[in-house]
Amino acid sequence: MLNQHKILRVLQLISLLQKEPAKSIRFMSGFIESTERTVYRYLDLIKELGFELERDQNKRYHIKGGLYDEAESFTSEEVTLLKELLLSSAKQSKLKDAVLKKIYFKSEIAVHGKHILNAHLGRLFKN
Repeated sequence: MLNQHKILRVLQLISLLQKEPAKSIRFMSGFIESTERTVYRYLDLIKELGFELERDQNKRYHIKGGLYDEAESFTSEEVTLLKELLLSSAKQSKLKDAVLKKIYFKSEIAVHGKHILNAHLGRLFKN
């Protein structure tokens, strides 16, 4: 359960940092109910995950862009169409499997992250 709690807090920070305005370390530590040192460790982890963190002149942080832009992600209908096209016309292509993996990853990673966060928030409001 401890690792799940850490993952949840990192996802909460990512979600928080993607929204304007930029956030201070003190605000983020209060938001995730942790120490400021832990927030710094999580920010390092978020950088390692590929997010571009920016710090303004007031030492407040925000994520610039992220791993992907939501406007660039595929809808489920687009994924279905691409999958059907690849499976029907690219049967012999060596690139087919690699492209399919990327399509699934890019279209579903945001959905899964939001589901985890929403599930946690739902549990908080229940209690």
